Amino acid sequence: MRDRLAMIKYLIEANHPLSVPTDAGPTKGSDGLHDGGWLHSHAQLDGLVSYLLLTCFDALGQHDRWTDFNTWLLSAEYKSEREKALEDCPDQGPVACTKHLFDSYNRSYGARRSFMNFIDHVLPEAPRRTLLASVRLIRITPGGAKALPPGHSKKKDALFALRNGFTHDARIHGVARMADGSRFAPASFAEPNRAPFPSNNLYTDRDVVCMVHDWPFSLFTAVSAALGDAVPDFSVDYTVALLLSSGQTIFLKATRSELADPPRRAALFKTAEDYVASAVVSGTIDKN
Repeated sequence: MRDRLAMIKYLIEANHPLSVPTDAGPTKGSDGLHDGGWLHSHAQLDGLVSYLLLTCFDALGQHDRWTDFNTWLLSAEYKSEREKALEDCPDQGPVACTKHLFDSYNRSYGARRSFMNFIDHVLPEAPRRTLLASVRLIRITPGGAKALPPGHSKKKDALFALRNGFTHDARIHGVARMADGSRFAPASFAEPNRAPFPSNNLYTDRDVVCMVHDWPFSLFTAVSAALGDAVPDFSVDYTVALLLSSGQTIFLKATRSELADPPRRAALFKTAEDYVASAVVSGTIDKN
């Protein structure tokens, strides 16, 4: 698993656009309406990285060595499990019995079971809260928008749906990017203690909007926590839209390590604030 994380870190830092979609722009659902996602040249890369991290949840959440359903049905290794399942098989015909066997198999080896077990039992409490806090579900109703509670089970369902959407529907959801591939980060000079790692609207499903914060790094942090490993530094560039105390917004480049470290972040913002203030005084730039 650590080798997979090393490969994922390489993909994140390499930051190669895997494609330049001819239909770059807002993604659409089956109804033809914008579903909240956005395609750009790095969207395939973003989708792949998130998918690889989410499948780590499956692997780390397995109680037993995984096996496919056909092997479970036929192999002598699983005879006792099959027999126990058959003891409780409803006497309602072959279809009901087959469903019962499949349900019994999934309780031990199903991807959903392993995925949820990772979140509920493998992850320590603090990293689990952080992971779920990185997902925000907002229900749109006639009376307005309402965020679902932080530990809401639908958040776990949303994570699993994102994993399956990439696998079965080739769905990708890119995070906010600039033209040069750098990640977009809104920040305020008045809030130097808040790391400006962005939230992104991944999709809208019926009346629920799914937003995630600081992806894919929140996922990487969760997998690292389950392994007992420290999160490494990432060589990743951001374009920061910094709101100055004057009300002006300027754009500057920064690395993730600069934005993640409070003293370095505060120094970066102060340098930008001072530079703009002196430039206004000297007439180099317009105060507006």
